[in-house]
Amino acid sequence: MEGNGQDLEPSQTQTVKKVPAPKFPCLRCKKNVTKNSKSVKCNTCQFWVHVECEGISVELFNILAHPEKYGGTGFSWNCGSCLASAARLEVVVKAFEGRIQQVETRMEKTDGAVKDLDKKVESLSDKLSRRDENIDRRVKQAESSVLDEVREREARRTNVVVHKLKEMEDERATGKERQNGMCQDLRCIETVAQE
Repeated sequence: MEGNGQDLEPSQTQTVKKVPAPKFPCLRCKKNVTKNSKSVKCNTCQFWVHVECEGISVELFNILAHPEKYGGTGFSWNCGSCLASAARLEVVVKAFEGRIQQVETRMEKTDGAVKDLDKKVESLSDKLSRRDENIDRRVKQAESSVLDEVREREARRTNVVVHKLKEMEDERATGKERQNGMCQDLRCIETVAQE
């Protein structure tokens, strides 16, 4: 076998050294970011970047590295990729906020319409209840009237009509009382007729 200009015997083993990946690779150049290199960490993606690779000014680096000197408790910095993503995300969020506002407006209108319909349903329910009560009252009156007429017909079924004989004035009189009253009236008529 041939490799790198040297002939290797099959019995020989080739040792390949792997270069360890940088522990903190620069977001731009991919080289390791060390403790002594001027670098900043993105607050969003948490990757490090060399100041020179990102084009960060010395003044901005000093503010980010020593916020207490500039009256701050801690400033955050975001890389260009995260800022672009945040800008796209902000557009999407604003679009959703607009849609949410439209939905809330529709819901308010719908709530108002539902309340109006509830009032109409309640009003119609009251009207139907009053009509039902009115119908029930009329049905009971009609039943009572029919029953009264049936009773009156039943009471008159056995009546005998005698001309020139006045009717009893007491309508609450029973059949026996009516008969007795009628007999007395008939005796009076006989007496008058005999005279």
